[in-house]
Amino acid sequence: MRTSPAGADGRASQEPRAQRRTARVAIAIAIAVALVLVACGDGDGDSRDGSDRTTTTTADRTTTTDERSTSTAPPDGGSTTTTVPGPPTTVQQPALRDHLLVLFEADQAERTGEGLPEGTKLPPAQDYERSTQLKWIIGQYGWPTFDMVGKDGATAAWVIAQHADFDVAFQREAIGHLDAAVQAGQGDPTELAYLVDRVAVNEGEPQTYGSQIRCRGGEPEPATPIVDPERIDDTRAAIGLGTLDEYYDELAMMCSDEEAEGAQPSG
Repeated sequence: MRTSPAGADGRASQEPRAQRRTARVAIAIAIAVALVLVACGDGDGDSRDGSDRTTTTTADRTTTTDERSTSTAPPDGGSTTTTVPGPPTTVQQPALRDHLLVLFEADQAERTGEGLPEGTKLPPAQDYERSTQLKWIIGQYGWPTFDMVGKDGATAAWVIAQHADFDVAFQREAIGHLDAAVQAGQGDPTELAYLVDRVAVNEGEPQTYGSQIRCRGGEPEPATPIVDPERIDDTRAAIGLGTLDEYYDELAMMCSDEEAEGAQPSG
């Protein structure tokens, strides 16, 4: 497992390291985490490479936004920044948290290039390996909760499950674990919503929260139909998400940019 160099004062160096990790989580989640996106154009299904990774552009870079908002604005209220849980003061399993964050950083580097030198070709996705490690973690420790690994570590575990599209049975199992954590105040209900929608889309079923979108004609649209479109905003508000229109407004520019990039001749 990759570790950061230790400073002369271990206690003093750990806090900046945790802050840097939190900042990277904030940036990475704002770029790419939770959405099933299909590249703009005339494709009818999810665009996947050999590892079943869903992508959004011809350059195989996922560019999405997260719905979690800043603390100075209502949830999903159109803010361009996101609130990501800060580093915990104490956790039950600090080494496990560190390991989950390393896995998270690798996930984001493979999808966004975050942390890689400019111009570096994106490496192949290692979602299978990460999901295998998460299964082992669950078997040994249970689902990673806030108390166990901190909110950022719990988010890292969710991201790994969210991207395990090749193993929908495991994603369903993760829903059960995360739902129990949410009920106990040890998980994020918005992350549970994303995973519930993700599984629905992977199975070709209607989604509950409308979180999984595709870009078509430069505009975002649900990747599969919404279960109750008339009450979708109430459904989303119940877990702290903003309206679907607000969410799609945030994604409209991204879809427009993707269509423009797709229309450019390759060079």
